[in-house]
Amino acid sequence: LESLNGLPIAAMKGWNYGEDWKNNTLINKIDVYTIKQGFLMLAGRRIEGFSGYEVVFDHILKQEVFKTNFKKLPVFGSTAEYIVGLKTNEKVPHVLKDFDEGMKRIRENGKFNQIIDKWQ
Repeated sequence: LESLNGLPIAAMKGWNYGEDWKNNTLINKIDVYTIKQGFLMLAGRRIEGFSGYEVVFDHILKQEVFKTNFKKLPVFGSTAEYIVGLKTNEKVPHVLKDFDEGMKRIRENGKFNQIIDKWQ
């Protein structure tokens, strides 16, 4: 991340890029509201980079036609993602259990990897 210090780098407003990103105050972070907006700014050289999630960005790039080829840089961090529910909702333990069982099943039968391949 230090190599980005002082540079204008777009990031999706409201997305979590990890603690290192959050704590870096030397990057000139530019909020964007759509992925397409960020890539248009990058193609127009209004920013030096665009921070995002690889799977999501790859999916958008497959859908959109840009005259510019973009280069991916190395991963600079990660975030944890969770499924959550209200403590007061009696259904939450069952939903979480069903979710965990479903994830286990699709990982075992190969469907999870098919989904990842489809969206990458």
